[in-house]
Amino acid sequence: MRFFFDYNGRAIEWEWKDKDKQFYRTYIPKKSELIIKGVDGAERQIIKDNLWENLQDEIREIKERKNQQAKESRAKKKASQS
Repeated sequence: MRFFFDYNGRAIEWEWKDKDKQFYRTYIPKKSELIIKGVDGAERQIIKDNLWENLQDEIREIKERKNQQAKESRAKKKASQS
């Protein structure tokens, strides 16, 4: 799957290092797993930083969903032990 990020009017192609995990509902990616294509050097790091910042809302939602699932699981386990 190809992803694009608009950086100063340029479409920058990027992808995740792990092509399978990117589709897991509970996958929380790391910044080091971002691969920026077609850009070299310092500009790559600047683009990576901007892209990572833009992804933070989605990552926060994943973390919240994951925490909610864990709370529900713990509550269910506690209720069954009572």
